[in-house]
Amino acid sequence: MLETKNLRKVYKTKKGVSVEALKGISLRFPEKGMIFLLGKSGSGKSTLLNLLGGLDKYDDGEIIIKGVSSKNFKQNHFDSYRNTYVGFIFQEYNVLEEFTVGANIALAIELQGRKATDEEISKILRQVDLDGFGDRKPNELSGGQKQRVAIARALVKNPQIIMADEPTGALDSNTGKQVFDTLKKLSEEKLVIVVSHDREFAEQYGDRIIELADGKVISDVEKTDGGEIDFSQGISFEEDGFIISEGYHLTEEDRIAINEYMDSAKKDVKATIKAKQHVSGNFKKTNQDAIDYVDGEFKLIKSKLPVKNSFKIGASGLKHKKFRLVITILLSFVAFGMFALADTFGTYDHIKTCTNSISDSNIKYASVLKAKKMDNDGATWWDDWSYKLTDEDVAKISKETGHDFRGVYMPSDEGMEMTNIKDTSNLSGNEVYCPYATSITGFADINQKIIDEMGYKVLAGKLPDGSKKEIAISEYVYKTYEKTGYLEGKSIEKISDYKDIIGKTIELNGDKFTVTAVIDTKVDFNRYKTIGDSMTGKSNAETLAMYALSRELDGIKEYSLSCVAMTGDGYVESLVNGDGKVINVNTKSIYMDVSNSSYDCSSDGMIKLSDADKSKITWVDGEKSKLADNEIIVPEGQIYKNGENADAKDFVEYLKNEPFFNISYSLASEEEKTDKNWKIVGVIKGEGKAVYVVPDKFYEKDWVGAIGTYSFAVSSMPDNKADIQKLVKYCYTEKDNVKFKMQNSVTFELDSVDEILNVLSKVFLYVGLGFALFAAIMLSNFIATSIAYKKQEIGILRAIGARSNDVFRIFFSESFIIAVINFVLATIAAGSVTVWINSAIRKEMGVLITVLNFGPRQIILLLLISLGVAAVASFIPVYKIASKRPIEAIRNK
Repeated sequence: MLETKNLRKVYKTKKGVSVEALKGISLRFPEKGMIFLLGKSGSGKSTLLNLLGGLDKYDDGEIIIKGVSSKNFKQNHFDSYRNTYVGFIFQEYNVLEEFTVGANIALAIELQGRKATDEEISKILRQVDLDGFGDRKPNELSGGQKQRVAIARALVKNPQIIMADEPTGALDSNTGKQVFDTLKKLSEEKLVIVVSHDREFAEQYGDRIIELADGKVISDVEKTDGGEIDFSQGISFEEDGFIISEGYHLTEEDRIAINEYMDSAKKDVKATIKAKQHVSGNFKKTNQDAIDYVDGEFKLIKSKLPVKNSFKIGASGLKHKKFRLVITILLSFVAFGMFALADTFGTYDHIKTCTNSISDSNIKYASVLKAKKMDNDGATWWDDWSYKLTDEDVAKISKETGHDFRGVYMPSDEGMEMTNIKDTSNLSGNEVYCPYATSITGFADINQKIIDEMGYKVLAGKLPDGSKKEIAISEYVYKTYEKTGYLEGKSIEKISDYKDIIGKTIELNGDKFTVTAVIDTKVDFNRYKTIGDSMTGKSNAETLAMYALSRELDGIKEYSLSCVAMTGDGYVESLVNGDGKVINVNTKSIYMDVSNSSYDCSSDGMIKLSDADKSKITWVDGEKSKLADNEIIVPEGQIYKNGENADAKDFVEYLKNEPFFNISYSLASEEEKTDKNWKIVGVIKGEGKAVYVVPDKFYEKDWVGAIGTYSFAVSSMPDNKADIQKLVKYCYTEKDNVKFKMQNSVTFELDSVDEILNVLSKVFLYVGLGFALFAAIMLSNFIATSIAYKKQEIGILRAIGARSNDVFRIFFSESFIIAVINFVLATIAAGSVTVWINSAIRKEMGVLITVLNFGPRQIILLLLISLGVAAVASFIPVYKIASKRPIEAIRNK
């Protein structure tokens, strides 16, 4: 079943010198029998055995196995060949020290894809006289017993060929005899090829003896029952001469060959007569042509090392170089942990960060305003200043989010200063920041349902009636009156209890409102009161923290109910409708100016002539019942000449000769438009708000429809993160160049640093990858060291049929164990550090943003990176060792 044809093997020394170990060996082996390969050291006998067993690779010629040439075999084919057909027995036993005797044998069975049973293992142990030794470790056995374990490991696969390399070299003669007795018995059914120095054993046990010298077969004899021994081999030619066997007579053909050889050599050559070999017993020259065998089916069994064995061998490597292991785990775990932290920053997501920050900050209100995307010469930005929410916008937001939003109406863009306060100078210890409320930011209807949804609480009084001029104020607004007292006329009334403010009146936008309730809107005043401290002696860090807190508080003041006059249901609607006759101008949304080269007129609003009090109009050329499309009436108190307030009577006289002016106006962020030759036909006195009186056509432009009515809309914030995230995502989603931005102290801070965080996230992404690479290098270095330590074990596994994939699984198992340890430690550490950093940012720096978001993504990614690093760290060094020939690994080269 086994044959070699012109087999050659060349080794290269470290100095680059080539040494030909085998020089064209052609041999044919029978199906069974015991064959000895003899020869001095360096003769090539072990090289031949290694080539026959696929442990080494030949350079030329071929090996034929069951009629199939191995010339095009790859290493994995030879691995499967050994796993299927060959059982190896080595001089140094080469049993795996980490495994018991039974496990060593079971491994060979499992590599063939069979289940190793106790019954089969016990049977093979009895066969080699090791019954009951299954649970022992190799270090508990004698040399002879270890060799019998190696024989049992070879036999259990039921191989057709057993190859033994100096199987008795490390044993005493008596034990060696026992080993050869066993091999001889096996040769009755199998082909047993033995490399040995012991000629006596070879002659005693061998069925055939092949002797090698200088890489060539110099003798090949087989045992016979009788007859003369013919050792005449004739003549053979070497590089530096020729050899003639003792007793051989030259023929005429030999003489001609010798002369041709000498002519070609062109130098002195050496002729040697080789002495006869004297052996005991009856042997004759082997007739290889008479060796018959049936090739049969050639089928290879691919090995597959069981996972449990992979882990067992891999885990055993952790017992060695413990200090290096601890350092590797420590540094790798730190690298993995830093990678996870970097990833939390590197994968910064505005929506997720905003969601977590709102949840962690326990913000109970959801406020939105309208923003439009503007474009100016290719530069785009979001204008959230010029536009307001319409009733349709508020209804749309409520419907699409499932939350009941209420519009907050602000009659004046200048704000509504809080009245009945004697002095605001004592509200702050510096001129820059004030922790108290000094103005009202709008009107909003409120009821008990909204109070409950927002988690607010009525501290005193009862909720206002929407049919009356009643308001509820927040506890935050109340603290201003508690600080300054309530001014009534010239007297100051001390306010020290919530009930003290109930029933008091506050003038807003020209109307007086009765305070009916004080509501806790969850403003942590203690967090912000320090911004009113003196700035003298403050460090830059303290000043920066004061600024951050002030801006945070501004977000609460401007976009929550904390500075809103809360009215009863329906009041805001009546307020809007009642004020609807006047369209506010010269605001953040509408700009309007009437001027010529001498005068300039401004106004707070505009109305139609039909809505104006005509008794307050001074006409230039007589009273009119309707204004022409280019006629306008200007407010008396808003007429300026050279920057100074002008006299109304002088202005009217001026108009009789020079009535025509230019009107410039713009809507929101649109370009300014100028209409020429508008005629001023009168001047109107104003009480409170100064207004233009304009033609109906001009008034009916879609001013309000374009700019909206409400400064912002407010609702309760959802309770759970999932719903918060949906709302946040909605508010940051653009549709038709419009989005409804969420506004609160968190979003204010986050929007301010969003661009910075995006830049930092890219930096930290690469930092994280750097840490992952560092961990891979550390782990790879450890695995490489472990491989160097286990190189011989790898060779043994390969010799008994394991493939490169099996070797990879072993060391991946080792890396996997380390990676899992790193993963667990890194996950715990990264999660803990994330919590600590976020807490420190909130407590020490006073920032509401949850900067680091450690969650399922980081855990999954950390696991995948850990396994990926383990695979890479294993693959590189394993690939290097797997590319070596098994015999090199066995010899630890």
